[in-house]
Amino acid sequence: KAVEKGELDLGVAVLPVNEHLFDINPFISEKMLLYVHHSHPLASKTHVEINELAQEKFILFNEDFTLHDRLIQACQQAGFEPNVAYESSQWDFIGEMIAENLGVSIFPQSIAAKVDSAIVKAVPITNPSISWDLGLILKKDKYISYASKQFLHYMNEQYSVLYR
Repeated sequence: KAVEKGELDLGVAVLPVNEHLFDINPFISEKMLLYVHHSHPLASKTHVEINELAQEKFILFNEDFTLHDRLIQACQQAGFEPNVAYESSQWDFIGEMIAENLGVSIFPQSIAAKVDSAIVKAVPITNPSISWDLGLILKKDKYISYASKQFLHYMNEQYSVLYR
């Protein structure tokens, strides 16, 4: 909203966004994974389908995060309302709750390196897979400052869309 209103030159957004309003520079794309306690029946699977999660207790980011609505929407598209047992604004706290076997969650793949894989297992999601795409956005037809241009150049050199 702040980029759209012209209050900020650029912002990081979860894609997709309105391509008529914004110029978009994607910089990361990851698959979302299901995170479960190692003793959970789904922990030993090579993949899960989203509809297999209909009876699970979810631990989600709170409503301030785009990921919250995205996961609820994915569940609804699979034909069920998720049973949200807990919400938090901290991914590491959510990870600890999973480690205590209080529920399951869905995070980007990069979080897998940050949890104790002996306790919390990450399982790929299929049918449908859920992606986590981030991009820098700029309002179309708006002056771009030198600093913003340099930052965009840096991001394009450093990232040029990381796929995980």
